[in-house]
Amino acid sequence: AGFEGAYRTPVPATLRLVALGMTAGLLFLALPALIRRTAKAPALFFWMLGIGLAMRLVLLPSTPILEDDYHRYFLDGAVVALAHSPYQHAPADLSEGTAPEILAQLGPRADDVLARVNHPEIRSVYPALAQIFFAVSYKLAPFHLAAWRGVLLLADMASMALLLILLKQLGRTPLWAALFWWNPLLVKELINGAHMDGLLLPFLIGALLLLLRRRHWLANFALACAAGVKLWPIVLWPFFLRPCFEKQGLERHDFKKKAAFFLAVLFF
Repeated sequence: AGFEGAYRTPVPATLRLVALGMTAGLLFLALPALIRRTAKAPALFFWMLGIGLAMRLVLLPSTPILEDDYHRYFLDGAVVALAHSPYQHAPADLSEGTAPEILAQLGPRADDVLARVNHPEIRSVYPALAQIFFAVSYKLAPFHLAAWRGVLLLADMASMALLLILLKQLGRTPLWAALFWWNPLLVKELINGAHMDGLLLPFLIGALLLLLRRRHWLANFALACAAGVKLWPIVLWPFFLRPCFEKQGLERHDFKKKAAFFLAVLFF
């Protein structure tokens, strides 16, 4: 029996979800040992890719379970795509007619989205780069979950590609990428739950890869982009600045330029 909404899920369905999640989690715990035993079996690489992709594709038409955040993404994306600021009005303000010109542009299709946005009294809290992704989804298909999931899937695949490059850089078998590609919680939250968090992963993994290659300017740029999707990667900034202190002959004004560059990209 179906899930009727983010917080109106029948108890039996919730228990089935918990049981399925626990089973998938236990199987996932055995994955590192399996990778160690099969690290020298290159043919398994394609199986790993195919199974992970199938896990995602099978969830593309699914109904989100215990999630409704994507309604906020839809609304923000529509507002940005229509050349308005998502930080100016809360959804409740739009529903009450505070900004009739925006509501008129959104059209009647936005009524259902406005009714389903959680915490409608709060203005958007998502950073600028995340808003661009929301707007791209709106441009592809307004208020359409399949379009939004398509954006998330492309970001997820980019994360996987960069992770494979990172593992090669570290001299590790690409099969270790299965810890990301087969992670059941990640697949559920990104594809079924349609959470936007996966959008920062390509930037974050790319930043780590650039840092390993000593491309410090680009690494800081990629990290700033990750923080431009969701703010928490900013806590990693000291680790990205450390090579600047260790580099011989680094002048103080060079450090200030790097810091200013990072902050400019972040707050843009």
